[in-house]
Amino acid sequence: MENKKINWTDDQRAVIEHEGKNILVSASAGSGKTTVMIEKIVRLITQKHIPVSNFLVVTFTKTSAADMKKKLIDKLLEKEADEFLLEQISAVETSDISTLHVFCSRLIQTYFYEIDIDPNFSVIDETQSNLFKERAITKVFENQEKQESEDYFTLIEIFKKNRDDTGLKNAVFALSTFLKSIINSDDWFKKT
Repeated sequence: MENKKINWTDDQRAVIEHEGKNILVSASAGSGKTTVMIEKIVRLITQKHIPVSNFLVVTFTKTSAADMKKKLIDKLLEKEADEFLLEQISAVETSDISTLHVFCSRLIQTYFYEIDIDPNFSVIDETQSNLFKERAITKVFENQEKQESEDYFTLIEIFKKNRDDTGLKNAVFALSTFLKSIINSDDWFKKT
């Protein structure tokens, strides 16, 4: 049973109908990227019989990757099942639909010897990352205090909370998080 027909925009239809091997979909939040990508993959699986193991689909968050897998399975389940389709549905959970970090980690673990990295490497988790950021910003603040930087003291005054530097630290962390979400963040930062 098919869901209602979607009225694709010209750009969305161009992505879905593109016959090349590789495609990059980049658009703003809420523009339908996931829906377009799922439609594209479903068509390639069902019409061209391309196995899901041939796809590399990367996103930025674990939630988004899990959501894409669920949506792909749901859309494939709407199609008339045959042996190939059932195999593809089963393969979705172990497919290369993941975050960029997970894909790169898997790639490094597989080919560590080519890039001379210890095969027991690990990727820093968010808690460790925040700890290192906290240490780094504390060191920067201590250096600014020692140098008696007027700019630093002005910023502390502006962001002061409870007579300490917590407000400024929070602002720096928030800016860091925001900059990670922007393509060409260095350019954005310089312009701003």
